[in-house]
Amino acid sequence: MTKISFPFCTFRAQRNTPPLPKRGDRGVRLPFFLLFFVFGFTSSEDNTYVTDIRLFHIERSINKNIVCYDLNSDTSGALNKKEPIHVYWINREEHPGQRGELNYVQKELAFGYKVTSVDNNTALLKLNAVKTRPVTLEQSGDQKYVCKTDINGRPAVLRKIYVQTPTGNSLRVEYVEIFGTDFETGMSVSERITP
Repeated sequence: MTKISFPFCTFRAQRNTPPLPKRGDRGVRLPFFLLFFVFGFTSSEDNTYVTDIRLFHIERSINKNIVCYDLNSDTSGALNKKEPIHVYWINREEHPGQRGELNYVQKELAFGYKVTSVDNNTALLKLNAVKTRPVTLEQSGDQKYVCKTDINGRPAVLRKIYVQTPTGNSLRVEYVEIFGTDFETGMSVSERITP
């Protein structure tokens, strides 16, 4: 027997222990598979179910579900002039990943938008969630559409909006925080807006 000591405990190991499995043995693959399975997936609370056409999303303090804003264009890449952004829910609590359309009240009062002007590659919008910040939907240098707005007085690509509501009253807003990427420097920026 060999004695192995650690600061808090002592182990006794036999000398005639079986050899460790070799690289090709199943015994080695299974632990790596388990590590990938356990640590390789994010929880549904962290997953925003990003799509290739996702412009930004809204998170709220009252639950983990998100409101997604995806580009709405035709097959040639031209904006849908009537509705340039498709807005919908993604459930991250009871049925993770399940999508749902906004109802009329949600569109009109909270998460919809108004198009103030539009052409083939640009749309000027006013979001109901942040009415004081106009948003421009346009193609960036790599031909991908982005939503631009001012964050801390600088042009930025909008990535996320967070809406904080008081406990027990989801109709009142304490503050809205907007997150993005500075259009010139590429640095992450954020700004808190209090109504």
